[in-house]
Amino acid sequence: MNGATVADFYERFVVDDIPNIYPESPKRTAMRASSEIGSLNLEAVNGRFFSLSRIDLRLKYNTLIEVTDNLIDKVGFYMLDHGSGGSAAFGDQKLASSHHVSGGESYMAFNPSLPEIHRFNAQCTKPLYLEIKADYFASLLSADDQFTGTIREKILRREFFGMKSAITPAAYKIAAAICDCPFEGALGNLMIEGSLQQFIAMQLAPFAPPALKGDDTTHRDKDILYAVRDHLHKTFRENHSLLDLSKHFGINQHKLKKSFKEMFGVPVIEYLYNLKMEHAKNMLYDQEMCVGEVAGIVGYKNANH
Repeated sequence: MNGATVADFYERFVVDDIPNIYPESPKRTAMRASSEIGSLNLEAVNGRFFSLSRIDLRLKYNTLIEVTDNLIDKVGFYMLDHGSGGSAAFGDQKLASSHHVSGGESYMAFNPSLPEIHRFNAQCTKPLYLEIKADYFASLLSADDQFTGTIREKILRREFFGMKSAITPAAYKIAAAICDCPFEGALGNLMIEGSLQQFIAMQLAPFAPPALKGDDTTHRDKDILYAVRDHLHKTFRENHSLLDLSKHFGINQHKLKKSFKEMFGVPVIEYLYNLKMEHAKNMLYDQEMCVGEVAGIVGYKNANH
């Protein structure tokens, strides 16, 4: 890695000399780098068709992280469960359809072998980055289906695209299952690739036309459900009830319970609980706070909860 000041007052990390990251059997790797800019710690699990990286960034200055090696056609998912996040751009034209990824969001992009630049403000943050080889990703998409067929055609034409969505606790659980896979060899590939396909379906679902998802939720209801989810991300330290949320957003309590689970994979109160636990875990590990302090911050009066 090299550091150099650039004109817009961002410092630059250049990530190069990356080894072959697509082994036949799941393999774990680690990389650490530091300079006057800050530090980057990366732990990854790599398989035949993918690489999933857990990254710990501690940046003293606004920073550009430039990836100049391993330039193959791939579909990448940049995910952030908390923090102020960053933005990604691709190639000389700085292609990007989303300028910023914040806590609770995921940015999916097809990259046709272009260099990547990820822009971060000075911060401590822990993004997850999953990249999947484009030919494998395209092989999972049906050409006979209008929605998946369109995405498949863009990949085969090597046409850049990007789209942003929410990252749900259920999707994070799948990512964690991939990271913690206990098997190697053929069994490891079988387990991980099954999880990969679940993850891909979950991330594509918000963009599918309503008729393809087989539900009767109206556009108004969907807007309300997204508003409820965003509200939970902003106010997860508070204790919400299903009744209070239904009154606040003007939606039937039964419909909120049923439709929220259908759209985001878990019931609304479990979604809130997962947000609390993820934030609590990060404070316990990163800030070395005691359980009693963390319990109060995330909205529990009794630390035993």
